[in-house]
Amino acid sequence: MIKYVLLFILVLTFSGCDNVKELENRDYVMGIGIEKNESSYNVITAISKLSKDKENNSEEIFLNSQGGSINEAIENINNDTKGDLYLGHNKILILDSKFDDYSSLVDYSNNNNEIGRDTIIVKAENPIEAIKKGNNEDTTSKYVYSYFKGKESVDLGQLIDKFYNQKEIKIPEIKIENNSVIIK
Repeated sequence: MIKYVLLFILVLTFSGCDNVKELENRDYVMGIGIEKNESSYNVITAISKLSKDKENNSEEIFLNSQGGSINEAIENINNDTKGDLYLGHNKILILDSKFDDYSSLVDYSNNNNEIGRDTIIVKAENPIEAIKKGNNEDTTSKYVYSYFKGKESVDLGQLIDKFYNQKEIKIPEIKIENNSVIIK
């Protein structure tokens, strides 16, 4: 009996952690922009460009794709990256100013346990352009997130709650002015 217990422990020891993703094999999403067309979604992700220089760690690369659903568009982006998209650090979600398909957004967030409920949600005329602009030294995701920190905002958790309780969903807007993002 002791032999079997030792053999079992030995097998567990050598099996390793095959399903664990290394940090360098992840693409850290800092912001997501979503436009809804008649039959598809256009999604852009702002991915942190990691650097050893802690002072200059605010660069982002942008990848976008289309899909029949939000999930499909993000999966298409994931297929184009070097690693796996990681949404756990996502700070903002920029929706098209005409976006009203909250059921698909709620479904996506309920099926994706990585995306944080504290993700700030804003609207913009052109979310694809807005996520790329930034403000002065900051990226759009960092600027919008820090602006709303400690202020009244709408985050993903609140949006889900308002959606299920059939309450009015009023989301703040941002705009591009003088080639940078401004919060209205």
